[in-house]
Amino acid sequence: MAGVHHGRERLLYVADSTNRIWQVSAPDGAQQAQFTAPKPNPYPLAVTDGLAGWDGRSEQVPCAGHAILFGRSIAAVLPGDLPVPLSLAVLDVCGAPALTHRVVTAAALDGRGAGNGGGTGPVVAILGVAGKSGSLSAAAARRGGAGTIIGVVPHEQEAVAARNARLADHVVVADARDPVAVSAAIRGAGGPADVTVVCVDVPGCEGGAILSTAEGGTVIFFSMATSFTAAALGAEGVAADVTMLVGNGYVPGHAQLALDLIRAEPRVRALFDSRIDEQPGPKQEPDEQSGPKQEPREDGDGRR
Repeated sequence: MAGVHHGRERLLYVADSTNRIWQVSAPDGAQQAQFTAPKPNPYPLAVTDGLAGWDGRSEQVPCAGHAILFGRSIAAVLPGDLPVPLSLAVLDVCGAPALTHRVVTAAALDGRGAGNGGGTGPVVAILGVAGKSGSLSAAAARRGGAGTIIGVVPHEQEAVAARNARLADHVVVADARDPVAVSAAIRGAGGPADVTVVCVDVPGCEGGAILSTAEGGTVIFFSMATSFTAAALGAEGVAADVTMLVGNGYVPGHAQLALDLIRAEPRVRALFDSRIDEQPGPKQEPDEQSGPKQEPREDGDGRR
C-alpha cells in the first residue's frame, strides 16, 4: 500500500490478492472513501503473500510472488550444490570481489607494490575484511595477485574471526572513521596500500581510506554510506593523487566468480556459514537429486 496527499484529498494505492491496484480517494475529513476501478499492477515486482513468512528479523525475505525481468536485468541461476541462504548471501555482494579482482589484477600487471610490504605484488587494504563483501574481496585480491593483504576491523572479536579465516596477512584493529588512526594502522602493517577497498557500512570512512592509499593508487568504495562530496573534496584537501571508484554492484561474470570463491575457500565459507547460523529459523541443505528446495526462511547473513 502506498499513499500520497494531493491538495485537499488523500490518495491510497492498494494491491489486492489478485495483484490489481485500487486507487482509494478520500477528501480531508471525509467519513467514507471512494474506490476507483482497479487496474493491473504496473510494477516489476509483485509480492502476493503479504510477507507472511517473514518476521522482520532477517535480511533475506521469504515471499511468494513474481517479478518481470527486462533485457538488462541482472539475474543468476541458484547453484544446486550450495544451500539457498548461502548462495543468496554470496550473490548479495558478488560485485565487490569481482571489481576488486579486476583492479588488483591490473595493479599487479602494472608492477605496483613490487617489494613493498614484503610482497611481490600490490599491497591491498580492506576496511571491513571480516564482513561478507570484505572477506570475498580479500579472497579475490589474493587470486588477482596481491602481494600483501591488510585487513581492518573495528574490534578484537572481528580480528579473531578474520585471523582464523586467514583472510589477510595482517589484521589490524582501528576505527575506519578515524583517518589518522586507520592510516597509521595500515602503514604500520606494511602500507600504504596500492588498492584500498572500503566495505564498511558507516559514514565517515572516506578520509581514512584516502590517507591509507599510496600516490597513484586506487580506492574502491563499496559502502552505500559513502559520501561523494567527502571523498572528492577530502582527496583534494590532502593533495592525494588517487583514483576513486564507486562499486555499482555489477561486473561481468561477478556471480560466477563469487560462487567459485566460496567453493574454493573453505575458511571464507565457514565465515559465511557462521553468520547465517546466527540467524533464527530452520537450516536448509541441498538435495543431491533435485537441488535445494526454496522454502520460507528467517535466517539472514549479516551486513558488509
